[in-house]
Amino acid sequence: SRSTSNTGEQLLTILERRLDNVVHRLGFAPNRAQARQMVAHGHVMLNGRKCDIPSVLLKPGDKVKVKARPRSLNMAKLALQQMPPSVPDFLTITNNEEPEGQLTRLPTRQDV
Repeated sequence: SRSTSNTGEQLLTILERRLDNVVHRLGFAPNRAQARQMVAHGHVMLNGRKCDIPSVLLKPGDKVKVKARPRSLNMAKLALQQMPPSVPDFLTITNNEEPEGQLTRLPTRQDV
């Protein structure tokens, strides 16, 4: 039988890997609700393709990028200026001009 802490750890890993959460953690949106809306309204690309599903789970190596449309870029840049993110270890910001980040590894309990 599995221990409850192991199940809790897996749940945290899943929640941290959601696209809307990653958009928020990278600082492209000031909160998770706005990050979810950004994704749902098509302002975010995952691995070079439009993705409008906030609950999509990222894998290590996946790239998240704000679309190169003025409205999308303005939203992300405004969020980044207002509150520069303290990006967790499992994420990296790869480009500041066109906001882009990458999931480098699976998150662990220490990252949360």
